[in-house]
Amino acid sequence: MDTDGVVWCVNFVEANKRLPLKLKRIMQREGSETLTIDMLNAVGDMKQFDALRAAAPKPRSGEGGKDFLVFIEPPAIDRRILNQWALFSLMSSPTADVGEWLSEYPDLCRRVVIPAGLKWEIRDHLDQANVNERVLFPDLDGLSRWLTRYYLPSAPSTPSPPSKPSTSRSRRAVSRP
Repeated sequence: MDTDGVVWCVNFVEANKRLPLKLKRIMQREGSETLTIDMLNAVGDMKQFDALRAAAPKPRSGEGGKDFLVFIEPPAIDRRILNQWALFSLMSSPTADVGEWLSEYPDLCRRVVIPAGLKWEIRDHLDQANVNERVLFPDLDGLSRWLTRYYLPSAPSTPSPPSKPSTSRSRRAVSRP
């Protein structure tokens, strides 16, 4: 928690416009903004998926032969995936770099830097909104991680503000006898 954090926000709807035509048609047919595993099965096997790279438009020329980024709605195999309510991102090639791909399309994303000094305060606000380890990871691991953080002793280098007491239960705000 002593280094800055980064959250990348990617506009997956706009990213879908850079997909090969075959994938776009599958999503249009289903009326969906994301692909599912079942929808990807319509492509065929991995060899056929790899062949889609030849049909993906390049950033500036519009010609084919470029890597692409696919956003997949994960299968709801457990409560953990359901509670996180997120998408998986998958590059078209195992050697492709998502950072390089995003740098070619800077209009698709933004980078939000979380200063290290604000991380505990942000955790406090997330706790108050019931967004924490025990909700995002609804298993014994998530509960134990939340309890560990809740019962950690206060950090001497991170004092609580004296003017108003906090009602949250983070490491910064909790004092134990």
